[in-house]
Amino acid sequence: MDGMSWPLMLLALLSTVGVVYSLWWIGMDMVRPRGPSVSQRLSELKHAGVRPTQWQLLKHRPLSHRPWLDRALSEWPALRRLDQYLQQTGWQLRVDQVLAAAVLSFLLVACLCGLLNLSAWWTLAAMALAWALGLSVLQTRRLRRRRLMESQLPDALDLIARAMQAGHALSSAMLLAASEGPAPLAGEWQAIFDQINFGIPTRVAIEDFADRVGSEDVRLFVVSTLVQMETGGNMADLLKNTAELIRQRAQLRASVKVLSAEGRISALILSVLPFGLAALLALINPGFISVLWTEPLGLKLLMGALALMTAGIVWMWRMIDIAV
Repeated sequence: MDGMSWPLMLLALLSTVGVVYSLWWIGMDMVRPRGPSVSQRLSELKHAGVRPTQWQLLKHRPLSHRPWLDRALSEWPALRRLDQYLQQTGWQLRVDQVLAAAVLSFLLVACLCGLLNLSAWWTLAAMALAWALGLSVLQTRRLRRRRLMESQLPDALDLIARAMQAGHALSSAMLLAASEGPAPLAGEWQAIFDQINFGIPTRVAIEDFADRVGSEDVRLFVVSTLVQMETGGNMADLLKNTAELIRQRAQLRASVKVLSAEGRISALILSVLPFGLAALLALINPGFISVLWTEPLGLKLLMGALALMTAGIVWMWRMIDIAV
């Protein structure tokens, strides 16, 4: 048995164990009841011995269903920020699931690269590409959800303003927007109403809304509402003016998108063109371009070219990303 067989066997064993453990984990989550029974909860509260000052009104979002893993992950601030990022996607994902998927993809890519007898540099590049694809899926979902909520926000603010003019309080007007408005923004209004109805201060509930969404338009609404709560004034007129301001910002973003269309198309063509030409040359004359990954000097030139192209692509897209 040669020297490469032992690493391949080890990677295959680790990948098999990771797949079996992930399937077992998913199966246990599917068959496990979503929460303990009422009697078990009452028994735990009775024998917990927790002082009243340690209770919190805000709902704790666990990073894992396993208490010991949740406590270990909660010690890392970066994982808390990752949990907030996952919450902004709208998917019911936990941090432990994302970490398990990252480890599993690492093992599978390493095993596949080992079977293909690729070098360590190509293995690292494939792992980085797999993680980048997963992150791009989450980022796309987050941006799509945020833009949808930003498009729904002005109409929702107008509805809340009209409800307050009809005699509703702010919380009941938000409940009306939750029952009459479209998803996903309706779920956020319902969450704010539930928090206020549970006893959480309105200021805290609205600030939590801004953290859950992560949108500048939502933060504009939150800041204006909090300032009005401190200084006083007509809340209905304030909400109408905020809705009009958000619509004007949306129109300005649309205008900027139209004016930068030529730059975005150029950036897209320049980003795709080198890889398209490389694929075309590989089909027409494989021996000509294969020198880039069969020779040591060619491999170095290829790595340098990929690094420069990556920097150029990032630079181009940053130039056309005009903040409004």
